[in-house]
Amino acid sequence: MEAASDYYSQPGFRGNLTVSQSLALFKLWRRFLRLCQDPETSSASLQASHDRASQLRNENAPYSAASSASVSGDKIPHSLGPNAEHPAVSSAYPTAADFHADDSKDPLKQEDDKVKDHMRSLEESKDMQDFLRLHGGAALRREFWAIVKGEHPDAVMLRFLRARKWNVDRALAGIGSTCAFRVENNVSEILKQGENGILRTRGGKNIFYNGISYIRGATSVGEPIYIIEVANHYSSNQTAEELKRAVIYLQEMLGQMMPPPVERKVVIFNLNNFGLRNMDWGIVLFMAKTMESFYPETLARIYVHGAPWIFKPIWSILRPLLDPVVRDKVRLTWKIEELEELIPRSRLPKGTLGGDLDWVFEFPSPSEGENDIQLDTAKHDELYAARMSVITEFENATRALARTLGSVSDRNGSLRTRIGRSSKETTPSNDEWEPELSAEWKARRDVLATKLRVSWLKLKPYVVGSSMCDRWGFLKPDGIITWDYPTVDGQVETQTFGEGTCLSALENGLAEIEGRSTTSPPSSSSKTLQPSSQRSNQREIKARRTNDHQGSADPTQDEVQPLPQPSSHPPPPKQDQEEGQATTRTEENSLPSSRSIPIHPSDPNFTKAS
Repeated sequence: MEAASDYYSQPGFRGNLTVSQSLALFKLWRRFLRLCQDPETSSASLQASHDRASQLRNENAPYSAASSASVSGDKIPHSLGPNAEHPAVSSAYPTAADFHADDSKDPLKQEDDKVKDHMRSLEESKDMQDFLRLHGGAALRREFWAIVKGEHPDAVMLRFLRARKWNVDRALAGIGSTCAFRVENNVSEILKQGENGILRTRGGKNIFYNGISYIRGATSVGEPIYIIEVANHYSSNQTAEELKRAVIYLQEMLGQMMPPPVERKVVIFNLNNFGLRNMDWGIVLFMAKTMESFYPETLARIYVHGAPWIFKPIWSILRPLLDPVVRDKVRLTWKIEELEELIPRSRLPKGTLGGDLDWVFEFPSPSEGENDIQLDTAKHDELYAARMSVITEFENATRALARTLGSVSDRNGSLRTRIGRSSKETTPSNDEWEPELSAEWKARRDVLATKLRVSWLKLKPYVVGSSMCDRWGFLKPDGIITWDYPTVDGQVETQTFGEGTCLSALENGLAEIEGRSTTSPPSSSSKTLQPSSQRSNQREIKARRTNDHQGSADPTQDEVQPLPQPSSHPPPPKQDQEEGQATTRTEENSLPSSRSIPIHPSDPNFTKAS
């Protein structure tokens, strides 16, 4: 098995950003916050970017024809439809080489990928502009924070930046496109109604009770495992709209099963017993689109497992339609050992995938009144107002930090020269480029990010309906996730995540911080935090710097406008209405919260504010 993915040290993640990546992050924050306040004037740069991209498309017009099948939505040949005749099937066991040719050096394929990437940027830019024109900056702000939920907000911003190769314009357009998708599909209402909303229709019941897909278990680092039993799907059992609602709901629930700092999931398409009658082009392409565009950078791996020979012509058409980011994460597997790349055998169901997990899917029916807490609208409004107050504080602190970082990059010509546009970036230390006030603002933002997660965990029952993971007991109300794995040899393995980011742990950490601050002299007597006399003691970690492999755009080319200092007590924001006997083995895999929601002085990512 490969070494577990380490969210703490991967390039481009929180705590491991290069200077240019840090500047790109706060440039994105500045532009996003301006769009929320004044979308009409701030969207001018988006329009200019869209115009430049359109001009580039016209210059490269000869290439677009070569990839028309990839981006134009051409119909799939009828010969591969549900009534198609079966091609001759070889008795030989298929291998990955039969399905997957290495085209990484194919110039036509590379050009095709560039065209698809370019077309996506145009689409996202248009989505953002249309969204702002129809709904305004307040809706953009509301939907963004609905995406954040209980994560550190920087983690969400960084996912869009990584997905768009650190191009700030494209990352911003991606956020707007995602917000447009959420409004168009009423994602917040789907999540609030939960499974009860989908079960109201016959097709919705078929989706869940037939076990088409479900979340069961996690990798060694907490990435949830999403299993899709393709042979259980028949397009006649539900409408396309019912399937789309279920896909959106399960994507949202996968996010709930990722305690910080986990950001990715593993998807298994189980093709054992697959036939053409199970193929549904529309929903496959919809799932691929949502994963790469609206839930970016949340895929660790997609396993297409047990594909029969009949799947080969389907894959030959489907593969070019996939976005390169999604396509490169697909692995075709046939043996259980291949799935053990990321998933231990003990966590794979014996009956469907040939693992050692002695468990059979059976949908747990909702109980009457399990979401009645949502009827208490007064409590919801109280918790929502408290959360929006923390959000306003976080936004103000972000503006102040973005201003200090932006101003130093503008003043320091040598820093701009050293960052430049080279992919081999020379990385100065924090002391060389970060202004004195930045450590103070970072400390404030980290504490506010902790308060944001606390506010989310308190609000969650009022905005998220109960799920099968709640009824199975895997997802606890306080945010802890505990998986159990009964195996065929009679043992039970348990796995727990999120103990460091659960409600009680975070509240205790905040109480300690606030208790310490009441016994310490205030760091400021005005609206601005004053620097400590000994800057070297303000921070307990230096962000690890690595070469920037993920983009060549210079994130420092944005003119920094003066931003107002946040007051200590910002005004409240305007609210936008809208069991048996068994031996037990316990695996201690609880991920510490320190890397994502730093709240404690012993945490290496925690920055003291004196």
